[in-house]
Amino acid sequence: MILIESANTKNSIQESFILENIPVPSYSSLWQIANNYSVRADVINTLMDHLSISKTEAMKRVVVGAIRKQGIDIEASVPLRDFAIELLNCMKLVRNLFDQGEKEEIQVDVNKKDKTVLKTRLCENVEIEFVLIPAGTFMMGTNEYSSATPVHQVTISKSFYLGKYPVTQQQWVTVMRSHPSNFKGSLQTPIEKISYNDVQKFIIQLNQFENRYRLPTEAEWEYACRSGTTTRYYFGDNKDQLYKYAWYKRNSGNKTYPVGQLQPNAWGLYDMCGNVWEWCSDWYGPYPTTKLTDPIGPISGTLRILRGGSSSDDEEACCPSSRAARILNQGFSDCGFRLVAVPN
Repeated sequence: MILIESANTKNSIQESFILENIPVPSYSSLWQIANNYSVRADVINTLMDHLSISKTEAMKRVVVGAIRKQGIDIEASVPLRDFAIELLNCMKLVRNLFDQGEKEEIQVDVNKKDKTVLKTRLCENVEIEFVLIPAGTFMMGTNEYSSATPVHQVTISKSFYLGKYPVTQQQWVTVMRSHPSNFKGSLQTPIEKISYNDVQKFIIQLNQFENRYRLPTEAEWEYACRSGTTTRYYFGDNKDQLYKYAWYKRNSGNKTYPVGQLQPNAWGLYDMCGNVWEWCSDWYGPYPTTKLTDPIGPISGTLRILRGGSSSDDEEACCPSSRAARILNQGFSDCGFRLVAVPN
């Protein structure tokens, strides 16, 4: 038996969690097979949080423990006992793990020479590519629209990986096995007609694997879109040049287009403006008047933020500072998203 302790720094309470010390078998499809047997992401996250271990180790313990153990000896507080019950429930879902054939797993590749690129491989020929956005400070908002005032200083204290493109229909179908989009044709067009809640389900599926994924905050989105610029658009002030960078009302015919066909911003991000509005993690609310570091928006609300404008919008909606907000549980044909990747 091994004893693993996790300290609650808030009240200095030591919690103990006892697990059987079982050798972990080596097989290549651990995460994918576990996912097929519906191992819950919240169980994995609970183990990681309480024991301060990596997602890989947490998944190993859940799967191996579910197969090998007939019970768990536990000396802990109620939250950890509740977790033990959840873990036992997983046993029924993965007990036949070793009877399954080898299956392809989601793979994450960080180029060892170029740390500015990260790729998540969903299956053969389908991957999500991320670009490293550097930390920095910028002026968020504009005085042109009342919803985007006041202009205020925001610092993004850590670099982060943001999707090079909006998530495509092909990527969505690969993960979710559904195709809700209104604009069908090319699978390389952005997924749309998906609600904020639908996006969270997509993220849960990805989060059962090696890395963690999430929506960008509104501040991260605008910072990445501006890409170091201070002009009205990320390419300058002349709206007549927007057609080179964005699918919008003037050049789109009110439909979406495959991602990456127009010019990127200075940090290599495509379709940040136009094509589809992009969900952010923030609740909608007025901007503060003070300087902020890594803001996450209001703590509650009824609407979630969208950024970037769409193929059916005018030039103003495609400004980096333009804001929109909608309800969580309804999909719209002009709304998609891109992800932030957080490598373990």
